[in-house]
Amino acid sequence: MNKYISLILFSIFFVACSNESDLDMNILPDGKYPITFSADNLIMPVSKSFDENGIAGVYMHDIDGVTIPLSENSNRQYVYSNSQLRAALDDYRRYWSRADQEVLVTAYYPYNSTMSGSTFEINDLSNQDSPTNYDNFDILHVSSSVRFSERKTTVLAFDHLMSRIVINLTGSNLANVNSVRIANTFTKGTVNITTGTVSGGANKKNIIANKYPDDSNTYRAVVIPGQTITAGMDLIYVTTGKNQKTYKCTLASDVTFEPGKQYTFTLTIN
Repeated sequence: MNKYISLILFSIFFVACSNESDLDMNILPDGKYPITFSADNLIMPVSKSFDENGIAGVYMHDIDGVTIPLSENSNRQYVYSNSQLRAALDDYRRYWSRADQEVLVTAYYPYNSTMSGSTFEINDLSNQDSPTNYDNFDILHVSSSVRFSERKTTVLAFDHLMSRIVINLTGSNLANVNSVRIANTFTKGTVNITTGTVSGGANKKNIIANKYPDDSNTYRAVVIPGQTITAGMDLIYVTTGKNQKTYKCTLASDVTFEPGKQYTFTLTIN
């Protein structure tokens, strides 16, 4: 479950004889070797292909912090199109400058314009009823160092930062299901791109789960990891019929949600 996406980073490496002296001096010609991203077989956690024109946020800096300082390469937009991830603006494009250069690449999806430094806020997880809302909350992240000298394809494998709950409904009363909700979980949190973590601790309320597009009896929702639902607490509410009858799923033992993990519950509604 942890790794749904692969992002391939490679350097275009065509070295002519006239450039051998540059390599010997360890200095590469300006603008000659772009740091280029390519995406292959990107499968989103919602069981569909990577969105055309979808935007990821990318941080990139030299390991020594000199050639490509982080302050000039924070939260740059990279657009997915035709299996390529390209800088949204020419000013965001960066080039290899030394043959021994090592670059730290940190990326996340989907892009968030409210980033402050290396963090942004999750303000309200409560409504995941639409696929778009669900997708926006299922945050993916990767951080890896890449060397120019490797001259090979480097796969950046994204992890899910959130936890996911899946509810499978069975029984004779499924046609009358009005809603499925996740109870007693945080709906606000903070995402830290540097550490690749999500922290919560405020505003517990119900989360409206999203119905799988291809399965009318299965629902899903992402929740903030690190929180514990203790034994005896309600976790899932299923509301049915005109009279809004509610079925409750109460935990028999403690559950602590871990990032990148899925928790599946099968409930019988009769």
